[in-house]
Amino acid sequence: MSSGEGLVYAIHDKNEDDENDKGIEDKRLLCIEGELGAALRAFQRSGNNLSMVLRMAFDGENIAPLTKNSRIAASEPHVNLVGHITRHELKELLSATEIWNGFGNRILWLCARRPKTVAFPMPMPDDEVTEIATELARVITLAHSHGPKGAESLSCPTLLRTVG
Repeated sequence: MSSGEGLVYAIHDKNEDDENDKGIEDKRLLCIEGELGAALRAFQRSGNNLSMVLRMAFDGENIAPLTKNSRIAASEPHVNLVGHITRHELKELLSATEIWNGFGNRILWLCARRPKTVAFPMPMPDDEVTEIATELARVITLAHSHGPKGAESLSCPTLLRTVG
């Protein structure tokens, strides 16, 4: 993720000015940012609207950044972000503006710490792995059968209970 326009383009609506551009029908987008620091650095660039677009996407608002050329829009977006960053880098890059403008409170921040290092850990029992894999496959199949609009109502208590 480097710009708001790029994010909108990934889920953009049909372009009325271009008959070849049919748009993206499925407005669900999962962004996995292995280096969230890169996106936070992009926020700091002059004229970059990535933070604003992410906030609008989180709120479910239609997104239509005002640009001089190549106007694009995304209606009814459903954007999720999974980002990885160290605590130190987050403290350095998450500016006061992003904290106070609402970006920071739209994120579910998780910190994972390893309590100890186990040289030779015991493998997970095969029956537990099979149970998790079966439930995950069921939920994915169910989500695909509901299409882009019906997946919001799905829940997976068994999987959440198992991994949570």
